[in-house]
Amino acid sequence: MSNNDFTIIADMVGPVITVDAPVGGEKWRGGTVHPITFEASDPSGIKVNSLSIWYSTDNGLSYPNLVTAGASSSSPYNWTVPALTTTEVKVRVTLKDGSFGQNSGTADCTAKFTIDSTAPVVVSLVPGGGEKWLGNVSQNITWTASDNYNLKVNPITLQYSTNEGTTWINLASGEANDGTFTWAPVPAWNTNEARVKVIAEDEAGNTGSVS
Repeated sequence: MSNNDFTIIADMVGPVITVDAPVGGEKWRGGTVHPITFEASDPSGIKVNSLSIWYSTDNGLSYPNLVTAGASSSSPYNWTVPALTTTEVKVRVTLKDGSFGQNSGTADCTAKFTIDSTAPVVVSLVPGGGEKWLGNVSQNITWTASDNYNLKVNPITLQYSTNEGTTWINLASGEANDGTFTWAPVPAWNTNEARVKVIAEDEAGNTGSVS
């Protein structure tokens, strides 16, 4: 007969975890909030407040960046995305079970996704400043717009101001990035403080503009 207590551990396997989101291919803007969703099961249950999440910027080769530790074990976890610009992001979820040994289980999202914190670059060609346009006459607004990754489909919004940019009025939105828009016609105003703004939006929701 033993004179001392000892431990018997029946459960030595960590929780089975599946990361449901992100799934890969997302394009998230730095500073925005997105849910990390997951499912987890274990015969001993899931330990409360045992959630840890890391993210990788090298397609999962390493996970040095801690998002949270000791968080609520329920899904989702709402992540404020860091201000990065990379196409190589993955997340890793770890949970502990409710057994005596508090075994850990880990799962990574299945594919990489993008965090983009870089705004598109927009250059105004016409008007460039100093023009004198007649009212009730059509004029072409021209520009170039580019992005470090990709602009969204029909990414261009145009606005105008009659008070040197203090306030802006929408002229057109959802325009193609074809470099030209015909303002037909220019309103019949008398002002020497007219301006045009061209705004471009990328797939992550970053905007760049010029006026």
